[in-house]
Amino acid sequence: MNDTPLVELRDVSQIFWVEKPWIGKAKPLYALRNVNLQIPKGSTVGLVGESGCGKSTLGKVILQLTPQASGSVFFAGQDISHWSQKKMRPLRRHMQMIFQDPYSSLHPKRTILQNLQEPFLIHNETENMEEKIYQLLQDVGLDRETLHRYPHELSGGQCQRVCIARAVSLRPDFIVADESVSALDVSIRGQILHLLLELKTKYQLTYLFISHDLAVIEVVSDLVAVMYLGQIVEWTSAKQLFANPLHPYTQLLLEAIPIPIFRPDRRKRHQFIEAELPDPVRMPPGCPFAARCSKVQPRCREMAPTLRNLGTSETPHYVACHEA
Repeated sequence: MNDTPLVELRDVSQIFWVEKPWIGKAKPLYALRNVNLQIPKGSTVGLVGESGCGKSTLGKVILQLTPQASGSVFFAGQDISHWSQKKMRPLRRHMQMIFQDPYSSLHPKRTILQNLQEPFLIHNETENMEEKIYQLLQDVGLDRETLHRYPHELSGGQCQRVCIARAVSLRPDFIVADESVSALDVSIRGQILHLLLELKTKYQLTYLFISHDLAVIEVVSDLVAVMYLGQIVEWTSAKQLFANPLHPYTQLLLEAIPIPIFRPDRRKRHQFIEAELPDPVRMPPGCPFAARCSKVQPRCREMAPTLRNLGTSETPHYVACHEA
């Protein structure tokens, strides 16, 4: 892993307009709010947070499947924020996505062979296509007989292996894995995670690994970004985050992980307030976590904290909290 960012986000925001009867006219909902993030080449960055916090939206914005409302997205040093779909098309071979539901990710009326042929045909890479597909199957642990079957004839784990094979088929540089193991049985998750780590080394991939499960994030990630209501609230190395979480929200997430009997060192140490999430359409001023935080002070309800480095230049540890 090196420190050169393959992907960089600068002050990226995303707005969805929603209409509610009790509001009247459409109001803005900030799915992302001034997000700054760097993904070094060769790394796996884990993006974690509760459902609905904006993780998947961030992944789609990076790939420009959904254009951002403001801010800039850089890929390999190029600002792709305002590229047309026509201009983006050649770049898409270098950036791929693995979705949560493997069944809906594959065309149900096409065989696995036809599903795997699609990226080669789209990008006119038909030379030795069959040999490349056979190699892909071998890389993801499937046999050739799988090619003549349909998605509904495969298990969830097999379908996800096909989706992974399709994602790496054109040797991309960057992959967004969006909850790519959450729909699978627990017994299969470890196999798929191991496969993703093997392919990362073999193909020199860079991952953004999106999950709500910190236990999974700990296994796969070099760096971790914690997201809350569309904002990055903590960002550091995986080792540092799990050893010394600074943001109260990160502490809450860690304490939600079931504690195995062989890890008695992970005991609950923090107190939290039972409270509802704020309405994202009517966000109160100040820190968005203030209503749930036991450390809250008057300034927390008045002024929103910004990310600041509480680590070192060698091991940065960014946190958005007045009281950290």
